[in-house]
Amino acid sequence: MAQLCSVCGKELTPNARFCASCGAVVSEKPVEVTGTIHSLGTTTTDSGPLLAVESPELTKIAPGTFELLIVRGPASGSRVELVGQEMTVGRSPEAAIFLDDITVSRLHARFERTGAGWRLVDLGSLNGTYVSRDRIDTVDLKAGDQIQIGKYRFHYLAGEAEGVVEN
Repeated sequence: MAQLCSVCGKELTPNARFCASCGAVVSEKPVEVTGTIHSLGTTTTDSGPLLAVESPELTKIAPGTFELLIVRGPASGSRVELVGQEMTVGRSPEAAIFLDDITVSRLHARFERTGAGWRLVDLGSLNGTYVSRDRIDTVDLKAGDQIQIGKYRFHYLAGEAEGVVEN
């Protein structure tokens, strides 16, 4: 029976103490895959336990909408809908997405609307912006991308566009 990390949902190496994908400490009872249902275990970090959140693969959102699922950070399990033409992220109270963390720059990054979805642009932050574990300057996001800003981790969710029948 495969075991999954309760933070990122990736398969764990047997008897692993840390997740090879996200580095989270594995508790005594990691997530186990039972058919198509994922039962979530407990994962801890230096700052305490992380709350289990729904699996991004199992998350459905409305067609044509875009959201960030917070999988690590104080608001773990919450969602942020991406709306408008751009949204800033940072420690500044004026940021559209306020992240109260000293490792986040005041104006850290910006989400920009594109025709097909969203682009993420780092605004010269000190600690960088990461997408799927790679430090980025600018990247067009695709469904399922993992975004790391400071101690916060998000999954980018994209609602499938409603099908257009062509004749």
